[in-house]
Amino acid sequence: MQEKVKLIQTKILTQAIRDLASVKPKFREEALAFFFSPSFTLLSSDLDIDRKYVLLAIKQLVEYPIVSRKKLTEEMVQGLKNFK
Repeated sequence: MQEKVKLIQTKILTQAIRDLASVKPKFREEALAFFFSPSFTLLSSDLDIDRKYVLLAIKQLVEYPIVSRKKLTEEMVQGLKNFK
């Protein structure tokens, strides 16, 4: 059961990362808000991910134009898959 929960949490994190590069501003805003929420703090703790490192990467990512973000977010997602 715990593995299924972690899988779902990983999928939530993956989608939030991808939403940072969405063409829809609402998706980008909600994803960014998620990373600075208590929910992300809990999720990163559950997944044993360094929250501060992810936040630093997110802050740097949002400085790029959307087109560049798409490629970078997919690299982040790939890194997450390799992390598991």
